[in-house]
Amino acid sequence: MKIRKKRTPICRALRYEKAKAMNVWMEKLLIKELDRPSIIIMNNAPVHSKKALRSLLKKHGHTMLPLPPYSPDVNHIEQSFGGTKKRL
Repeated sequence: MKIRKKRTPICRALRYEKAKAMNVWMEKLLIKELDRPSIIIMNNAPVHSKKALRSLLKKHGHTMLPLPPYSPDVNHIEQSFGGTKKRL
């Protein structure tokens, strides 16, 4: 049985604000730190507005590489969390 989360207007608004904050962080902080063309690897968090971030990075000569939908084998943080969960 699949449990679906109810999407309330406040949830959508918060996700929009988080996505906007991510775009601002990318443009104002990250891109300024990249001194040569780079590949930015991103997970599939809903706050990562793929189209907006991809076009922003492309405009500055960078490339975005999204991870597959669920890929704990290539997502290092998942491996770290796995070890932490075993110890709990």
